Amino acid sequence: MLGNGTLGSLIYGDKNLKFALDLVSLWDERPEKEIDESFTYQNMVDWMRTDWNRYLEKFDRSYSHPYPSKINAGTLFFEREVLDEDEFDLDLAEAKLDFRSAQGNISALIFAQSPVMMIDMPKDEKYIFLPPPYPNKSEEEGGLGYQEGEILSDGDFKVFRQPMYGKQNYYVLFYEKISGDRKHLFINISLGEESVLHAGKAQILKVANHEKDSLADHRRYWNAYDATSFVSLPEEKMMDLYDKCRYFFACNSHGDYPMSLQGVWTKNDGHLPPWHGDYHNDINLEMSYESYLKSGNFKEGKVLCDYLWERRQVWREFSQKFACCDGYLIPGVMSQGGIPLGGWPMYALNPNCGIWLAKCFDDYYRYTLDRRFLKERAFPFLAGLEKSIYHLLHEDEEGYLTYGWSASPEMNDCTPAAILGQSNWELSLLHYLYKTLIFFGKELGKDTKDYETKEGKLRPYWKDEEGNMLIAPGLPYDVSHRHFSHLLMEKNLGLLNPIHDKAQLEKDIGVLQKYGTDQWVGFSFTEMAQFCAYALNSEAAIPYLRAFEDGFVLPNGFHLNMDYQHKGYSSISSPAFTLEANMGYIKAVNDLCLYSHDNVVAIFPKIPEEWKEKGISFRLFGEGAISVKGKYEQSHLSFDIESKKPSAILLWNNIGTHFSLLVDGKAKFFEAKIGETVEITFRRSIQYSSI
Repeated sequence: MLGNGTLGSLIYGDKNLKFALDLVSLWDERPEKEIDESFTYQNMVDWMRTDWNRYLEKFDRSYSHPYPSKINAGTLFFEREVLDEDEFDLDLAEAKLDFRSAQGNISALIFAQSPVMMIDMPKDEKYIFLPPPYPNKSEEEGGLGYQEGEILSDGDFKVFRQPMYGKQNYYVLFYEKISGDRKHLFINISLGEESVLHAGKAQILKVANHEKDSLADHRRYWNAYDATSFVSLPEEKMMDLYDKCRYFFACNSHGDYPMSLQGVWTKNDGHLPPWHGDYHNDINLEMSYESYLKSGNFKEGKVLCDYLWERRQVWREFSQKFACCDGYLIPGVMSQGGIPLGGWPMYALNPNCGIWLAKCFDDYYRYTLDRRFLKERAFPFLAGLEKSIYHLLHEDEEGYLTYGWSASPEMNDCTPAAILGQSNWELSLLHYLYKTLIFFGKELGKDTKDYETKEGKLRPYWKDEEGNMLIAPGLPYDVSHRHFSHLLMEKNLGLLNPIHDKAQLEKDIGVLQKYGTDQWVGFSFTEMAQFCAYALNSEAAIPYLRAFEDGFVLPNGFHLNMDYQHKGYSSISSPAFTLEANMGYIKAVNDLCLYSHDNVVAIFPKIPEEWKEKGISFRLFGEGAISVKGKYEQSHLSFDIESKKPSAILLWNNIGTHFSLLVDGKAKFFEAKIGETVEITFRRSIQYSSI
């Protein structure tokens, strides 16, 4: 797997050696015929109640078209066969593939700072380019109805040109450079009118003529990315997958677009990708962009914020056309350009999905304390989102704000039973929206009375007689399910936390455990691991991570959605690679080491004694622009918390009843029970060592 956020390649041996080629922006963005004047929020709600078949015909079956869809660019097919003794090796630190063979070695990389791939091969190596078959098939055959593409000679370049809908094409450029007995093949993929060819050629020539400098830039990027943070655990399998997942994140998120379901690695089996390779905004994209925060890869993570901000006009137009109101509205399932794809409409067109997605602005601010970002991006975006959301709300007979219909991903799938009374998923996101706007407003010195009034009109969360969170009124979580959407107010949104709400979190985790994992998919396991760690019980999280890596992950690190080896973790059958669970794994491992939320910091919250003895360490980031180092070595704990500005934190005590810290170089003593927090004001650093 190679990628730089713009280009991607999957390299594999399926009898012959193959390089699948991908461009992140290679999308067919044609809107479906169902998206017309009658494709409105009001019709969706009316027909949901009065004409279920008409509701499905307009808002669900639109998803059955082959477009909009992500597509892959084609395959570089080598004539040589891949033998059993041949070896693939991916150097994560160098982001470089080495294929070792008695027939001659091949290496490849995609330059981190340029949209160019380079393959180093023997001079006489033979290969051909094979375009994907589905673009030229009819829609009835599952294709896109394009004209046949063609390969052209253009000076020293070979060019594959594939006409698409409208006037645009996509191009795959090839350029060879011979040096002794080796050949370097340079590849660029571009999308647009013919003028993009000139830019592609210039990018290839710049790299080919300054190869040494380009390689140095490539290594600098990956060295800097890897050096930002680290985790070291005494479990080799866990560390191997963690390192691969962090590599996957950078491969898919340092260009112009956030990762979709498969990112820059569109499935290459001759068919359109599963789920159109689209953007799912009910957990998939959200989980993908929580992992970078503690790892400190803010440049890569900010890609999602920038993408949403730059498409404000897209969300405004969608709000006006679909909901007849001003503000921003974001589809729950969409193309890269923001076109709604439909699908199960109670989720795919649920206005709440935009709130969950917009949390990325809040996350970025809380970790960086970038006040300019807060003032110019985060607050305006969430305020624009609230404008459209509030237009769709009304007061019920008890005076509570509600949409008048509700759902909870993906309870009861796409059936009439999926339409619920006001769900806890909906309530969680509405509470979160208004609480966050109040927080932002106060940070900026704004009047927040309007938001406070609206937040006061939201119903409390639904619970049963024993205090367990319900999915919706009268609907308990009483069967295994892949989504824990009814608990969004806890780990996901942080509205309830283990300091003040420990009993509630433990109760709800217990219910999830009671009904088991039979209907879980891969992301459910990383989600549950995060949940346990959030409840300050990292030890309880570890079995879920082990189950994920054992049952749901291929040897190359790719998450396959299902227990594909049928080891008994789950009975779900849906073998499709998606990225979100890999990204969720990063966060879960980081969460084992560091808790940071609501100004509370916990170092190694309840990890196994065996790990403390064998050794575990990390360097990660926390809310409030702090960096944290922690280490257990032969059961001796040490940590260091640093901040660039005067700070105050609540340190959760899992150290002892009487301990001293070096606060800005001066020893201070603290008395606290295990499980309590102590408040520490400091300018630069807090240090502790039990030795």
